[in-house]
Amino acid sequence: MITTHGEIKDYSIVGEDALRAKLLSEYSNKLSSAALSRLIALKGPHFGLVQQELDKLFLTRSFVDIVDLEHIAPELEENIFSIIDDILALNIYQSIHSIRETFQLFDNAYSFYNMLMAQLRVYFYIFLLQYQSISSSEITQLMNL
Repeated sequence: MITTHGEIKDYSIVGEDALRAKLLSEYSNKLSSAALSRLIALKGPHFGLVQQELDKLFLTRSFVDIVDLEHIAPELEENIFSIIDDILALNIYQSIHSIRETFQLFDNAYSFYNMLMAQLRVYFYIFLLQYQSISSSEITQLMNL
């Protein structure tokens, strides 16, 4: 049923090099290398997010270059999760580096701070509930996840 009404896409690409190779093979003469690098930096190494952005751009352009990306917003949520992963893995240098990079990408440090604190709070509540031997289904219900 889904194949007659939609398109099944493969999002199981692992690694930035594989992502770059896949996107360049799909959009070979329609995309500059600089634009692809910038788009991956903005959206993260996630095939679905990058492809969605490219699909939107190709509605109005036949070729995408780096200047076409000036109004594309970075994925704040992806950056937040990446920073939290680094913090929890005790990668202090990488955490600080990611925070600095994120501050350069966003004008509003207050929203960044609020999102970071909200996500850290959720992580710590989950850890606390797991420590108290509460089941995953109960945690999901308690936290409204």
